[in-house]
Amino acid sequence: MPRTWLLLLGTEADSLILDPDDRTRVVAEMLTTEQSYLHGIEIMLNNYLYPLRKAAQKDKENTKKDAHKKVENSDVDSIFLNIEQLHLINSNLYEQLLKRLEEWETNDTIGDLLAEWVCIKIYTSIISSGSNYHHF
Repeated sequence: MPRTWLLLLGTEADSLILDPDDRTRVVAEMLTTEQSYLHGIEIMLNNYLYPLRKAAQKDKENTKKDAHKKVENSDVDSIFLNIEQLHLINSNLYEQLLKRLEEWETNDTIGDLLAEWVCIKIYTSIISSGSNYHHF
């Protein structure tokens, strides 16, 4: 008997099994998507996070002279919650996917990579902390 989600899709389980060529294309697409995601994170880091941190540090140093602080480190950390850790984790996933694809054989899979990656709790912490940062 098909699982509930298969019933919702109107699909039998056998038709969801990918042939080896389809599996290769899916993994290649995952690699491309991961590369694009990392590029977006790098833009965020280089164009926003690092300059804002620098400004926050400068404001902190100038606070003694001027009582009006413009940027605080805690604000920067709240806005970019764990983005550097996400970059590291996703860079590792990208490298593992790339290596696997370079050594790819017809019946290879990536379930072991995804199972390891899914166990990472950082995404859970971001989601659960999200309600604390709605004021931005």
